[in-house]
Amino acid sequence: MMRLPIKKLTASLSLALLLQWPTGCMVLDEINEANKSMGVSKKTKGKDKESERKKAEDAKAIAVKEWWEEATSLNPEELDKSIVRCDVKGSVSFMDSESCLSRGGTTVQ
Repeated sequence: MMRLPIKKLTASLSLALLLQWPTGCMVLDEINEANKSMGVSKKTKGKDKESERKKAEDAKAIAVKEWWEEATSLNPEELDKSIVRCDVKGSVSFMDSESCLSRGGTTVQ
């Protein structure tokens, strides 16, 4: 007599699992279809982030290259126009033109 309730319990659990499985698969199928229609996948997520990072790095590299081609100093700010290149006894220094002349140097352009 005890075996009958165990068989019923086993049968009802098996039936519940069998009925649950298609429902779970349908939910996963719907999620996959929604991701495909929105163009989202694991592969594209990583590639999009990587391509955006690469574009940003390329833009920075281009900006640095353009700045470097026009640079007159390592400082990005405008230089004081009174500072000149001064040749004093074969040694080159940078200072204002009055200091250069007072040290006996010549301004170099």
